[in-house]
Amino acid sequence: MIPVTPALREYFRMETLGAYLGNSELLEVDGVLVDVANVLQRRYRCDTSCCVYRLDREVHGRSLAGDCCHRPEVRLAAGEEEGLLAHLEGIMRHMAPGSREMLIGRLARCQEDPGLAFSSPVIVNGRLTGHRRLRLTPAGDCLFRFEGYENGRPFVRCAIHAYLLESGLPLWGIKPMTCWVWPLAVVPLYDGRLLLTLHTRDTLMFTGEGHYHASRPCLLHPPEDAPFVYQTAEQELRQLLGNDFYDHLLKAIGEPAPHGLPA
Repeated sequence: MIPVTPALREYFRMETLGAYLGNSELLEVDGVLVDVANVLQRRYRCDTSCCVYRLDREVHGRSLAGDCCHRPEVRLAAGEEEGLLAHLEGIMRHMAPGSREMLIGRLARCQEDPGLAFSSPVIVNGRLTGHRRLRLTPAGDCLFRFEGYENGRPFVRCAIHAYLLESGLPLWGIKPMTCWVWPLAVVPLYDGRLLLTLHTRDTLMFTGEGHYHASRPCLLHPPEDAPFVYQTAEQELRQLLGNDFYDHLLKAIGEPAPHGLPA
């Protein structure tokens, strides 16, 4: 490994990520630099009623807008395509009618590789990466997005998530990691440590998030009664970084570790 020279250290200090690290309060836990303002002090709860709004006219069956399921790039981790295929029949019951019809038609045409009915290859620099991402509808939404109203309030939900909740199944291996980990962002640092932060307008230059998704109202103006990010995302943090990390994080901030772990 190349040694970190004084000039290289200064380079890291000046560029965007280094400047962010130098101007942020960080708490180190097990080699992870936890962004205090974003993870420990920011409130967050996924509540699409605070971000969606009604369009003046329907577009490709879409009457609501403003949610994070619009124009996402949801890449599938290893095993997630197989997980989706195994549960596709149940998931389809929750899909929007137009998306469900589109998926049924594609399944009929993709019998040799049914995963292509809901995903497409990821291409970077003109080359196949070996990964796939979820397909979008003509309106630019995730294929599994569905919308509606509940007690007069608009909502946007995920058919995959709705099915898993209904079935009592865990998210892991079925709902794409790209989705369940959001808005958390884990950034590898040059010294081998990790930065745990969020996808925000202040971090998008080094997390790779787009401006649209980093500007969602749930991040900018969360409900006042929402839990803090580390509380809302407990199960996700335990899955991503391990139970020991999360328990050590609680200890570092003076909170007792729970006796029973979440399912």
